Amino acid sequence: MNILMAYNEILTLFLIVIIGLIVAKKKIVTQSFRKELSTFLFYVSIPATMINSISQPFSEDKMQEIIWILMLSVGFLIFGALVKKMGVILLQEKDVRRQTVYEFLFVITNYGFMGWPVSYALFGDDGIFYSSVFAIPINISFYLYGSIIFSKVSGKRSRFSLRQLLTPPNIATAIGLLFFIFSISLPSQISGVVSLLSATTTPLAMAIAGMTLAAFSFRTVFSNRNVFLFTLLRLLVLPFVLFLILKMFRIDGLLLAIPVIIAAMPAPPNVTVLTEQYHADSYLAAQIIFITTLLSVVTIPLFGYLVSV
Repeated sequence: MNILMAYNEILTLFLIVIIGLIVAKKKIVTQSFRKELSTFLFYVSIPATMINSISQPFSEDKMQEIIWILMLSVGFLIFGALVKKMGVILLQEKDVRRQTVYEFLFVITNYGFMGWPVSYALFGDDGIFYSSVFAIPINISFYLYGSIIFSKVSGKRSRFSLRQLLTPPNIATAIGLLFFIFSISLPSQISGVVSLLSATTTPLAMAIAGMTLAAFSFRTVFSNRNVFLFTLLRLLVLPFVLFLILKMFRIDGLLLAIPVIIAAMPAPPNVTVLTEQYHADSYLAAQIIFITTLLSVVTIPLFGYLVSV
């Protein structure tokens, strides 16, 4: 894939983001519509995408690559945890309510609502296959790591429950993996429905990202210099260093591309759920979500090209 193709793929996605932004700003749709559309995406479209992409005929080579991608995902989380220590020092943030937000977002990206559609746009079914598997340890870490980091605010860590992992995308990923391992094929009528629902994931996810941006005030969101430094580290430095490390170990193909692309994703919108639950700085989280999502339109194509040459 050359850089023009990478930009064309990402530009297509972000034109949908702009459409979502405009229809929400002009109040053609309401924020309640955005929330309901997000619910549909979470419970229907994304699970359909998981099952459609993962349930392929079994092969030993692909099984070995699944094991590799899971190991790389764990390494990705460890890498993020190490980087966040240096990042927090550079930001010189002393307020624990803001510091915890930065610490969490150095490790966790928008691997789902944007990571999966972008992986699919750049690399097709194999992209969503590997990015879905790559997300399994990150899914587990989201609430577990979140409870560890954000408990610094109150000093009380909430109990982690396995029920938090039983989300529709996680369940669909498990079903897809079972279909893959046992080479189970869906009946043609059902597979046709799953395939059509899967096709809605990318445009819906991008439109929702645009509607989310519309909720922010453009005048006040750019007031924090630390957010821009964080964005530089998160969207450029961290994924590029990860790229160099993986290259050093001679990892290539999708085993290189997926970790780097996921690392280049902006902040996940659902981090605000944790900041509100633990009384961290929700407005800072919102600023980071807005700016990283906005600027990722420039940075993601660069990494899309970098991992494809």
